[in-house]
Amino acid sequence: MARTARMTARPQSSTAEARSRGPGLVAVGNRIDLEGVNKRYRVGEVEVEALVGVELHVDEASFVVILGPSGSGKTTLLNMIGLLDIPSGGQVRLAGRDVTGASRRERTVLRRHTVSFVFQSFNLYSPA
Repeated sequence: MARTARMTARPQSSTAEARSRGPGLVAVGNRIDLEGVNKRYRVGEVEVEALVGVELHVDEASFVVILGPSGSGKTTLLNMIGLLDIPSGGQVRLAGRDVTGASRRERTVLRRHTVSFVFQSFNLYSPA
């Protein structure tokens, strides 16, 4: 049986305060709604519940900090928001559009036009 940890996503009170927070900051340009989102993975014989009943509503142009201990589902949550993964249950809406059942191609197009990522580590290319 999988262990579930608590994770929080909280809107920031100001842009300056949000920028000072550093890693874990998500700048949102479109409304994001997650309702009852679940994500289960199978690792060998073990089923892992990475997200259980997540409710998240972020207004357009908001800054959100996602905090939680290691293994609490932060990366899985960001993968849902970034359309990199699909939920096992629940609904994901981006800019009012239900993207829960979107095909891989549709998610790629939506991601290209609506989602941006800022990586904490700069291991995307080797320095000269």
